[in-house]
Amino acid sequence: MGESLFVTADHKRIGRMQIVIALTLLGVAGAAGIAIRVQAAGGTIKHFDALTSLHDALIGVFVILPLWFGIATVVVPLQLGTNRLAFPKLSAVALWGYVGGAAMVVGGYTHTPAPSSGRTVFHGVPLPGSLAKLANTRGDDLLVLGMLIGAVATVLMAVNLVTTISARRAHGLTITRLPYFSWSVLVGGIGVLLATPVFIAGLTLVWIDQHFGGSFFTSSAANEFWTHAIWLGGRPEALLGSVFLLGAGSDIIATATGRKNELDIVTRAGIAGLATFAFVVWTGGVGDAPSPIAPFFNFGTVLPVLAGGVVVLSWLAQLRHGIKTIPALVPLVLTLAMGVVALGQAVLVFTNDFVRGTGWTETSVVFFAVTIPLVGAVAALVHWAPKLVGGVMPTAAAGLASVSIAGGMTLLWASGALLGADGAPDFGPVWATDGGHGGLAIVGAVGIAIVAFGVLVLAAGFAGARAKAGAADPYGTGMTLEWAAASPPPSHNFDSVPDVTSSTPLLVATGAAQ
Repeated sequence: MGESLFVTADHKRIGRMQIVIALTLLGVAGAAGIAIRVQAAGGTIKHFDALTSLHDALIGVFVILPLWFGIATVVVPLQLGTNRLAFPKLSAVALWGYVGGAAMVVGGYTHTPAPSSGRTVFHGVPLPGSLAKLANTRGDDLLVLGMLIGAVATVLMAVNLVTTISARRAHGLTITRLPYFSWSVLVGGIGVLLATPVFIAGLTLVWIDQHFGGSFFTSSAANEFWTHAIWLGGRPEALLGSVFLLGAGSDIIATATGRKNELDIVTRAGIAGLATFAFVVWTGGVGDAPSPIAPFFNFGTVLPVLAGGVVVLSWLAQLRHGIKTIPALVPLVLTLAMGVVALGQAVLVFTNDFVRGTGWTETSVVFFAVTIPLVGAVAALVHWAPKLVGGVMPTAAAGLASVSIAGGMTLLWASGALLGADGAPDFGPVWATDGGHGGLAIVGAVGIAIVAFGVLVLAAGFAGARAKAGAADPYGTGMTLEWAAASPPPSHNFDSVPDVTSSTPLLVATGAAQ
């Protein structure tokens, strides 16, 4: 009889469960987003504070980074050639802390009045009078504590993964030979360890303000402190999901080409550069808070974009040798298309068609912080499906899921962009629907529904992949150690680990090194 999920230390089971929970919470947040927009089309949003708070708290704390860390929990030990994480039980503690924090956030909405302080994480300045109004309400107690516990769980995940990469690599697998995804988890995980404790401290101060009459967010410097400590659109976490995306994408390209990356150092430098430059976002201060292209508004915050561009150029350079079609290429190409849209919106801002503080602003932040890393996570899930469930994701399912998720998120962004271009304000309890604004709100709701459909298709694709478990390297061009493990891997991961003498040990082992 297998070990209970409640006490298991198997990193693969823990990671899979974390992925499922993160996608489930994405669905809950999406339902709140649909309710907001459908009601907005009628001019009045009932329970506005509660709905926006639930949506923002879940998206901001419980979806993107935990989703990527769930993928990393499964894949990284396999890429390192080890049979477990550095702290097996800590991964279970982090998982159940994450689940408990999410349950507290959702459970807060069973109380009256419903909590609304979750809106804080996507607002660049403190909501006027919100902290005083919310003091000592049980629902907001659960919400703030849930976000705090969720953030602590994220830090524990980062501690475990960074330590595993540092201490449990196979013999010969030096830091400079790490697979790109593990490299991104190392530098991105260090970023989480440096940044997220500040968010935890900010939430703690919110709690003190609410319960003990603190004045942290009523002083003259409140706006700047809020932007640095609370607002996720102006913090490194908004970009760290894209760090993991670049690492996963680099491994996908390597598998598709079946060749060693001739620009290995450039690729690694670009990934590390994005993780490093993510902290430059903090230097923007309150100046970035109302930015319509936050967090990329001033020169300093363009640096992460340049670092990501370097990595993408290294991918294109590899493609000149030819490419093998694998299912993950579709979502990866769509992720790049999202990047093109992001650059396009930066150009549109300079036409002065968009007004800061309108419906455009929050949609833009969500596009950078959520849409791009979410579509990238789909590419990673499809690519490592053999290690997650045992078989290759059917190409049709991978394509339909990724097109639906990318298309739905783009539709959501487009509705917000058009609202912003027309000067429509952010959604509020009473919202003007004239000028076609009500129709655009419905368009955004349809976009979210399409994303939900895409997630269901992705789940069906995983069911299909599980039914045809097979070869350790079903693509035939895997170069890193995870492709030496069976699909799905056994509890001990490896019967034997190949010798590692380069960053592409399986390519060397087959004598195919170029």
